[in-house]
Amino acid sequence: MPVPVPASVSVSVPVSVPVSASASVSVSVPVSAPASVSAPVSVPVPVSAPASVSAPVSVSAPVSAPVSVSVSASVPVSVAPASVSVAPAALRGYAAPPSGRVRMHGWCGAWRRLVAAALLAALAGACDDGSAGLPTDRFVTAFDATQTGWLLSVAGTSDSDLWVAGGKPGAGLMRHFDGSEWSDVTLPQGTPLLDWVHVWGPDSALVVGDLGTVLVWDGATWTPETTPTTQNLWGAWGPSPDDVWAVGGNSVNDDDATILRRDAGGWHAETLPTLARPGVNAFFKVWGTSASDVWVVGRRGAILHWDGASWTEFDAGTGQDLIAVWGTGPDHVAAVGGRNNGILATWNGQTWTSKNLGAMPGLNGVWMRSPDAVHVAGARGTLVTLGFDGSVRQDRTLNTETDVHAVFGLPSGRITGVGGNFLFSNGPYEGIAVWRQLPAGE
Repeated sequence: MPVPVPASVSVSVPVSVPVSASASVSVSVPVSAPASVSAPVSVPVPVSAPASVSAPVSVSAPVSAPVSVSVSASVPVSVAPASVSVAPAALRGYAAPPSGRVRMHGWCGAWRRLVAAALLAALAGACDDGSAGLPTDRFVTAFDATQTGWLLSVAGTSDSDLWVAGGKPGAGLMRHFDGSEWSDVTLPQGTPLLDWVHVWGPDSALVVGDLGTVLVWDGATWTPETTPTTQNLWGAWGPSPDDVWAVGGNSVNDDDATILRRDAGGWHAETLPTLARPGVNAFFKVWGTSASDVWVVGRRGAILHWDGASWTEFDAGTGQDLIAVWGTGPDHVAAVGGRNNGILATWNGQTWTSKNLGAMPGLNGVWMRSPDAVHVAGARGTLVTLGFDGSVRQDRTLNTETDVHAVFGLPSGRITGVGGNFLFSNGPYEGIAVWRQLPAGE
């Protein structure tokens, strides 16, 4: 059931009038109640040249209200198709991958905007603050992210300990859910955009971001740590707070690809092997099961494995960027990526294989709790559950052009997706945060 949300709908009706004519044009926009319409009911048409008139109409109505346009004039006129657009405020509440964070995706017509806005408003109206049970068949809004900036990562340990990381270029954000409400947590002055958070417990977490930024959480304060790089860091993982990996790279120069490790002596850069795959100038994510079983994925299908002593390069049969990696054990790992079409790569303990997912958009995030349920997030609101073979088991993609960048599930089965309008690299910077409850087996 659509939720009434006030919106501003602008309707422009181009009208062409003969050169010798003197005419007035009226534009009406009927909408279902409750609604109010304000518009210039009579628009004068000049006679000095073939005329084109745009009549703006402002409608305050539920975005789900049907809108039609009619034109009347005192002389014969030809009327071009009406152009209908929804003001940005109507789309807020719902609104890329690290390399540039920009995906060029356009609307498929002005009317699609109105339909999408209505569907997103209905979803936003089903906002849940964590105090009630979440639906299993659809995602609902976790919090209003229209003013947060982009949301790039989500992780936690329980329903009362969940973190979201992101922000705007030059200004990082950390937001925490304590089981009843979300709150922003103070960061050190000058903290840039934050890209990935990893959590060990309520008093122990780490987040990485632009310009080699690393912050550590001790239960009360986020404290910066010194790293040996100014490359953007896109991912972090570690079996313990004393043994952490961070990966990144600005994707510009051949030597940009970065892997850092933190041990008792602090952060240091890893010496990487010479890769057989050319052009690997960034690593995007890292995940593992132990200190001797760590996977890193990155540009051009790069896959590296750390066995506790050395790095080994693997080939999954794709040259597409791999953006994220997760698994359920040493012999069951999935990586996703692709810039235009989604790519799923899987490890069975012996070999890596990959599958092009066809029409599915590029994928940015992956999380698993069951061996045959691969939860993925991607461009244009993609939120899908795949089988380990790449088959689509459940498709709960949102009706939005906004990218979902990361997805993460808690032990309780609550799964959260976050993202942002990465197309708008110069702002406004808007996020998206949704969640639902996983049923058994998923």
